[in-house]
Amino acid sequence: MTLCFTREDLDTPAAQYMRNIKTPVNYAQKEEVSKSELRGGMNFAFAGSGVLDVSFSPFPLKMQVDKFREQIEQNVYTKIDLENSVALVSYTGNDYMYKTKKGGGTLKDVFDLTKTVVDLLTKNLREIRDLGVQKIAIFGTPPRGCFPDYYIELLQSCDETWNEASRWHNKLLEESLQDLNKESNGSKFVYLDLYNAFISALFNKNKGTTGYEDRFKACCQGGPMECFSFALAKKKCDHPELSIFWDGAHPSQYGANAGEFANSDMVESKQQQTCQMDYPNKSP
Repeated sequence: MTLCFTREDLDTPAAQYMRNIKTPVNYAQKEEVSKSELRGGMNFAFAGSGVLDVSFSPFPLKMQVDKFREQIEQNVYTKIDLENSVALVSYTGNDYMYKTKKGGGTLKDVFDLTKTVVDLLTKNLREIRDLGVQKIAIFGTPPRGCFPDYYIELLQSCDETWNEASRWHNKLLEESLQDLNKESNGSKFVYLDLYNAFISALFNKNKGTTGYEDRFKACCQGGPMECFSFALAKKKCDHPELSIFWDGAHPSQYGANAGEFANSDMVESKQQQTCQMDYPNKSP
């Protein structure tokens, strides 16, 4: 889960906008930079977080929004800053994965959990808007069933039930964003189609994706600790620069550029670079 606040203008289409903005300061490093750098925005992302209190990380989106609120209360950002800014929120399904990997849940539990997750997402999006940010973009979830942890190697097929769960989440999210836009008061919520961006990169060979290594295979063969960083990984592929997936659950930097091969209105590489998932040493 990512909350990233950037002081820029969003009059251009979302994809073009994200290509042109700079990476904002990570929250954990805010004491190490100048005030002028802080004015450029802040990244509140914390690896493994979700919207539920119990997930891979103890820092859910609500806590990230609270940290953002603190920066406003401390006058780091002014009303004018907020009105001329965009918040990028990335939710790719950590709560669902936690439910099945750590919570003993089934895919039925994932479907049952979806409305709760989307409702909490919507609540947090509304809070960000109420803090004064007028332009908010949010990722849909990717085709989780095509990620190496879920890909069915024997059948050379994505797990379509997981993909259906992703589509269900995205459907509910889009409906919620439509409702938020109806109560807009001048604000705008933009849906970023990560699902179809990945599908395009994985399956469409006519959009510049030739040259990839095995598209459904993780570059790093190991668990979270073995694949925590590129430098520490011992079992990595020969050409990581051509791999879509870094490990079983995460795209590589190359894979994060999936939107380059999708429609120009979809997710593009700069969106991933702008609010990349950092692993700060300090708690947010």
